[in-house]
Amino acid sequence: MAYLVIFVRQPVRHGTGTLSNESSQPGWHKSPLGVLLSPLRPFYTNRKVIPYGLSLLLYTAVQGHLFPVIMVFASIRFHFGTFENGLIVSIAAICAAFQISLQIYVAPMLVRLSHRFGWGAQDTSRLRHQDRNAVVGALLLQMVALSAITQVRSPVQLYLAVALSSAGLAVPAFFKAHFVSFMPDAPQAISALTFMESVGGLLSPFVLGAWQTVIPGPSVFVLAVALLGTTLCLFVVAGLFHSSGRV
Repeated sequence: MAYLVIFVRQPVRHGTGTLSNESSQPGWHKSPLGVLLSPLRPFYTNRKVIPYGLSLLLYTAVQGHLFPVIMVFASIRFHFGTFENGLIVSIAAICAAFQISLQIYVAPMLVRLSHRFGWGAQDTSRLRHQDRNAVVGALLLQMVALSAITQVRSPVQLYLAVALSSAGLAVPAFFKAHFVSFMPDAPQAISALTFMESVGGLLSPFVLGAWQTVIPGPSVFVLAVALLGTTLCLFVVAGLFHSSGRV
C-alpha cells in the first residue's frame, strides 16, 4: 500500500470540465505523505485529543511484544518449553475473554437486576464513564501484574501474574468505545486510533525486545510498567482536557 501511494503516479484525466470539477474535490492534490498521514486528521482538527493517540501508541508499544518477552523470561528463568509457553498464551487469552464477557454482559445484567429489585438508584454518570473506568482499571491491574513478575520464584506464581496481566489485553476495545463516544466522526476516530496502534505495534519489538536483548532479566518489566504508567497519565490528562473543554 505504501509503495502504491509513494511511487505509482496518480492517473490524470483529460478534459477541462472534468479536471476542474475533480481538482476542486478535497484531497485531489494531496502529497503522498499527506495521504499516508490522512488517518490522523482527527488529531489535527481537535488537538486536545492528541494525548489519547499518544496513550494508545505507548500502550501498543508495550502490548505488541509483551508476551514474547514473558515467554523468553520464562524460558530462561524456569526453562519453559513449547507446552509451558503455550499455556501462558492460553491463560492470557481465556482470562481476557472472561474479563470482556464480564464487563459487557454480566455487569450490565447485574445492574439491571439491582434496579429492578430497587437495590440502588441508576447513576447515569457512572454508566457514561464505564469504558473510561475500564481502561484505567485494566492498566492499573496490568502494571501491578508486571511488577509482580519481577519477583516470581515459581512457575505457579508466573501463571498467576500472567492471568492478572491479561486484563490489559482488553484495553483497546474500551479505549475505542470511550474515544468514539464524544468524537463527531466515529469512522475517522477509529481510523486515527488504528493508525496509532499500528505504529505502536511496529515500535514494540524495538523497545521491549531491544531492552531484553541488551539487559536480560526482569528489568524489561520495569520498563513496561514505566511505559504503561505514562500511558495511564496521558489517558487521564486527555480526559481532563476533554472534560474542561480546553484546546
